[in-house]
Amino acid sequence: MNPMNLNSQLISKLASLHDTQFTGIITVTTKNTESWNIYLYLGKLLWTESTIHRNRFWQRNLSKLCPQLASKKYQFKTINTSCISDYYLINVLLGEKLVTREKILELIDCCIKDNFFEILQYEFKHSINFAVQCHSPLFLLKSGFNLSLQPLKTLDLVAKAEQNWLNWLNKGLGSCSPNLAPLIKNHQDLEKQLSPIIFKNMTRLLNGKNTLRDLAVKMDKDVLEVTLGLIPYFFKGYLRLLEIPDTTQFMVEF
Repeated sequence: MNPMNLNSQLISKLASLHDTQFTGIITVTTKNTESWNIYLYLGKLLWTESTIHRNRFWQRNLSKLCPQLASKKYQFKTINTSCISDYYLINVLLGEKLVTREKILELIDCCIKDNFFEILQYEFKHSINFAVQCHSPLFLLKSGFNLSLQPLKTLDLVAKAEQNWLNWLNKGLGSCSPNLAPLIKNHQDLEKQLSPIIFKNMTRLLNGKNTLRDLAVKMDKDVLEVTLGLIPYFFKGYLRLLEIPDTTQFMVEF
């Protein structure tokens, strides 16, 4: 049996709410300022949301899934404040026919797995708290959720997020958040080790402004693959990993 199934409060809570076909919101909080909201309809997942790098999430995923938005700018301050969630942007994208339903479901899937990974990583060393609010389907509809979109299977997504976390943990990255940003700190020595083209690309990307998740999208690679490729440079003293703030707004960039 996978040991995470025994220790994760998140997995136990979601499995229980799935079995009871719960409709409503689960708020996960920590002793710090991090929090996540998980929205369920009849035990299935509609959406998740984090206080961590929310603008960065939208920027990297819109650039990946919606290349036609290259000239568009979306800022959170323009969002309808009556909505309880950034999910409002999904309705904007669908309403303006900028994105297909398939791409929207892909974006939702990515959002949920990223947020579950964050919770599981935090839970690895710290305790978390839950607040469960039961709501009616009508409440979710009035709050802007599109219940005609197929809700995602809770247990399948939990299993995928759990496997992503275990793969990360098994590579010795338990304390390394994918929200950290690599920065070259020893340019001269690193330049001697690399070809000019590779060094130029590393200098452009590893500037302390792109998180590991941001880099994975820019490089069209899995975040674990990107991180494993950079870790040797970290241990050799060529790189450091920084905690960086979210962007104040987002736009799609290429």
